[in-house]
Parts: sequence; C-alpha cells; structure tokens
Amino acid sequence: MYTKRQVLDTYNYLYEKLFKNLDDEAERKFGERYTEVHKWRIINDVLLLPKVKKEDRVLEIGPSMTSLIIKELTGATVEVLCIDELNRNFLDPSGVPLHICDISRETPPLEKESYDLILFCEVLEHFLLSPEVAIKNIMSLVKPGKHIFFSVPNFASIQKRVQLLQGKNPQDTLSDKVPYYAHIREPVRQESKKWWEDSGGKILKEGFTNYDKEQPGGFLSKLFWTARFLKILNWYGLVHIWFPNTRRYFYFLITK
Repeated sequence: MYTKRQVLDTYNYLYEKLFKNLDDEAERKFGERYTEVHKWRIINDVLLLPKVKKEDRVLEIGPSMTSLIIKELTGATVEVLCIDELNRNFLDPSGVPLHICDISRETPPLEKESYDLILFCEVLEHFLLSPEVAIKNIMSLVKPGKHIFFSVPNFASIQKRVQLLQGKNPQDTLSDKVPYYAHIREPVRQESKKWWEDSGGKILKEGFTNYDKEQPGGFLSKLFWTARFLKILNWYGLVHIWFPNTRRYFYFLITK
C-alpha cells in the first residue's frame, strides 16, 4: 500500500510535529523516547496493513503513531480508544477524537460494526484481566469482511526462554502505582490465535518479527545474515533467522 520511504518520511514529520512543542518537558521526553524505541515496529506495522481508503473509518486501541501515519497518508477518519486521557496532548494536534474506556472490562461506547480497520498493537500484554472480553468487544466493532491488525510481544521468544533456563523471571516487575504500564502477561501465538477464532475471527495472515530496520527475507538473505551474525557472535540473531517462532513479536491480520 505504501513504500517504506513514504512511511518513514511521514513518521519523521509527525515525530517533529507532536513532541517538539509540548509544554510539559517530562511528557515530551517520555513521548520522544517511547516513539523512538518503537520506531521500526510502528513503520513495519503500517507496511503490513491492508489498503486503507479515504472513506474508511479506523480505530486504534491505545494511541500510537500508527493510526496517525495512516491518517496523514490516506486522509481516513481515525479515532482512538484508551483507558485514560493521558495521551490527549499527543492526539489533539492531529484532531483525533479520544474515547475513554477500559475495553478489557467495559463495553465501548461506540457503534457496533462501524470500523473498517481496528489496530490493536502492543496493548494486550498490559491487561490486568483475561483478554477475551476485550477481543470480543473489538470483534463487535469491526465491519463484517473488514480487518483487525493485532501485534504483541512473544513470550516464547528465545531471550525469554534463556532467562527462564537461568532461573530468572522474564516478565516486568509489577507496580501498585502504574499497573497498566507494565507487561502484565505476554501471550504466545497458539493461545492468541484461539482467542480470536473463538470470538468469530478468521486469521488471514500471521507472522513473527523482531521489528528491526532490516530483517532476513528469502534463503539467500538468511545466509547473508547468518554469516554476519556468526562474525559478531550474535547468537540470538542466529536463532531468530532459522526459528521464526522465537522472535520477539508476532502479529495477525484478522477479519470476521
């Protein structure tokens, strides 16, 4: 739908627009840091999406640059649903409506089957409760035949497997002050697939990724990256190339 250059240029434009002029210095620094860390995840998510038209209605669960890039590139109507208003300053410059709702506990105050695309990226791992309620809520909002894009950290990644073998806990330390901002429980692909399918979803496309700037593609590319990682003794990289299900994230493109 878009070229990587188009998405990168739009990302850089929005990055400057959203964070350089925020009055709250702490908020500005947090936004800049978070968005820079997630840069290639966001860019690659946009590149994985189906075509979005100007007349489409897009909902993002939890605000990020992803939906703002879509709005900038296509002119589509974009809305955000979030648990609180902390990100309103992030959305206001782009004129994006913010709906307040804890989708893991409540029915969202939105029209059923009214969205052409719903983005649910890097959010599920923050829920305090089982995600089935949220997934059913999301399925109720998407139009029949339209799409949900879901991505989440992979608890079966090689990094976490090694930590477990070392007797370490690979999960975030929980906080009683900001519980939703830790990774409460990261899932694995198989259970996540069952959640969506049990709620009436059909998986159209799925994959594992590290969301790096460059990733191995075909067989020759894998050989090139194997040689490169052997040279620098990057054992995690080697495992990721040949065992994709150990990569850091996975994603689904879903319809109903």
